[in-house]
Amino acid sequence: MNDDELLDYLDRHHVDEVRTHATTLDGPGVGKYIHREKFFHSLPKGHAIDDRSVAMDIAGRPHMTLWHSEREPNRGAIYLRPDLGTLISDGTDAKVGHIICDFTNATGQPLKLCPRSTLKTLVQRLAEQDIYSLATCELEFFLFKESFDQLKKTNYCQLSPLSATQPGGLYHIRNAFLAKPFMDEVIKRIEWKGVAWEAWNDEAGTGQIGLHLVPTDPVRMADTVVRVKQVIYEVARDLGVSASFMPKMNIEGSPQAFSSSMSIHHSLVDAKGESLFYDESSIDKQSSLMKQWTAGIMASMKGAISYLCPTINSYRRYQNETADSNFKQLGQGQQKISGQNDIRVQKRLQDRTANRIQ
Repeated sequence: MNDDELLDYLDRHHVDEVRTHATTLDGPGVGKYIHREKFFHSLPKGHAIDDRSVAMDIAGRPHMTLWHSEREPNRGAIYLRPDLGTLISDGTDAKVGHIICDFTNATGQPLKLCPRSTLKTLVQRLAEQDIYSLATCELEFFLFKESFDQLKKTNYCQLSPLSATQPGGLYHIRNAFLAKPFMDEVIKRIEWKGVAWEAWNDEAGTGQIGLHLVPTDPVRMADTVVRVKQVIYEVARDLGVSASFMPKMNIEGSPQAFSSSMSIHHSLVDAKGESLFYDESSIDKQSSLMKQWTAGIMASMKGAISYLCPTINSYRRYQNETADSNFKQLGQGQQKISGQNDIRVQKRLQDRTANRIQ
């Protein structure tokens, strides 16, 4: 998008201010609301933010050590470099546009601590071998009748899940019916933002909802998850209810404490879109690449968990004999989608507080 095309887009969509959005290693989004003139004249470099914004944990406590090699040479200011290909209009607030950014230094070079830049690098390394990835996520969250302000007054106790059954069950139509006004507004807003979705349903937890997105390339899927999660928060605010992505919930009156994961489904394909995980000649229909890929995930799981489970609450999900086991395990299955064989890898290690790019 050149300068003329950008200005034309801002004019056609009546955008007066742009909200920038980047995601830190711990998962929170950071950015600014910027006047369109300031935004335009800051390109391509983007705007500066205090380096301390990426030197805090998820609770806002500063890291008191030299936690990354790039912190020392970039003290004072780092930059959010906009990706113009991600610019969209808000849909609800007509004057606002949204854009995803990468963390860079003062010279415009991507920072190694920028998870989005790292993901783009990995995608490029695959593309150099004529390998491409498709990914999608299942977003699980809990929905409560109380507003966020009401929950603060009770110290987040005495929660009332939006559910017709106790415990919640799974795929119950009555539970989904209660959540439909909320999800109707969520769907409307994410469709305004160009997000493609497949289905949503009642999940196993009391008041738990699952939203399934259409597979796309990993970078776009990561950006989509960030945007959908923000929409869910905004809709909850506007409708006077509350939503939580907390990994482990202990809800009064419920015989079980249920958890929310962020199941990531992904596969590898060639330039024609044909699966590289499927091999008709193999007894188990799995290609050697698929087995090597899965083995790599299993081997790196111990180190990856520090990124994928960023909070103490994250580890409370893991229990024996559950879908979130506390030991490594590999399950196998096969599906046919649209008449074609498709083998995908599903990772359940991460929870919904994790940085979606890791």
